Amino acid sequence: SYWLGAMVVQQIRSGRHDTTQSLGPLFRDLLDAIYNQYAAVLGRDGATPNIPDPMLGHNVSWNWARSHFETFMRRVDDGRVWANAAVSAMEKEDREIAVAKWQRVFGEDYFPFEISKDINRLALIAQPGSAVVLGTGTVLQRAPITGPYVTTRQTTFHGQES
Repeated sequence: SYWLGAMVVQQIRSGRHDTTQSLGPLFRDLLDAIYNQYAAVLGRDGATPNIPDPMLGHNVSWNWARSHFETFMRRVDDGRVWANAAVSAMEKEDREIAVAKWQRVFGEDYFPFEISKDINRLALIAQPGSAVVLGTGTVLQRAPITGPYVTTRQTTFHGQES
């Protein structure tokens, strides 16, 4: 949501985060910072936070319902507990527990345990220089499941690398 994006920008601009850390500890620290920043508001009956727009400065959360804010804070709190457990497991080199905890945060679809199939699929899609041409003249990145096609000769990239 835009509110969450505004919160993240606010945290980044604060300069309180060590951005040289790997993404796991950085994300855990971000969740902690967001929770701690708004915990006092959670303690005030009926209150919701004032979240400034990062560009314009006005309150973008003026219509945030208290019940939705409470749900958000519960989810951030759950996320920081799971993220902390995941980072601890990573430090202990317990990959299985670390992945399971990150899956609690992001979901299995966004944080799969076995990534080799996804890596191979993405590598084939983005592999430069390989293509096939169908009888209709259509050029594809990979061979179709059925039907005739001609594989093009391997090409190379001659541009600049960044």
